[in-house]
Amino acid sequence: MKSSAYIRVKAYDYRYWFTGVTSVKHSFSLQVASTYDASRETGFVNGAKNQPNKVTLSVVETDTGQYGRSAGMIRALESVKQSRALCQVYTAARSYDNMLLTDISATQDETNPTGWTGTLTFTQAQYVTWNPDYHAPVAGTDTNSNSSTVTNTGSAAAKTVSDSAAAQTLSKAGIK
Repeated sequence: MKSSAYIRVKAYDYRYWFTGVTSVKHSFSLQVASTYDASRETGFVNGAKNQPNKVTLSVVETDTGQYGRSAGMIRALESVKQSRALCQVYTAARSYDNMLLTDISATQDETNPTGWTGTLTFTQAQYVTWNPDYHAPVAGTDTNSNSSTVTNTGSAAAKTVSDSAAAQTLSKAGIK
């Protein structure tokens, strides 16, 4: 059974349907400036600035018909969040583009012992750099840090230094 709301992860063009979606919360808000100077910042019109749209899905996921499906879904959603993959969220009321999965809350208890219930919150990305060749890392990959690998993209060739010039530099530094 497919639910009325689902998501599409753009990085690998995959769609996730849930066993059930019990509610959908749409959030549209403005930031109202408290001072005249703040209202002159970029993005403010009439003293207010749009905040990113949010949508929260309350979902139920079970293993009915497919053993291990609910656990696999949690791992896949965690990977989507960790990799900051852009998503499209489709609901009965409307669809959203360029959404980031910003919060996952899942509970497994006696009412759903082979699955989970929880909420998934998606927040609209304000600044998007889309790379169609990007593929999200596999679940379990450490993508929690914001560090990047430094890559030398320069084209400068190595300079050749004569032995006598190197000896003079070392000598000036007090190294023999």
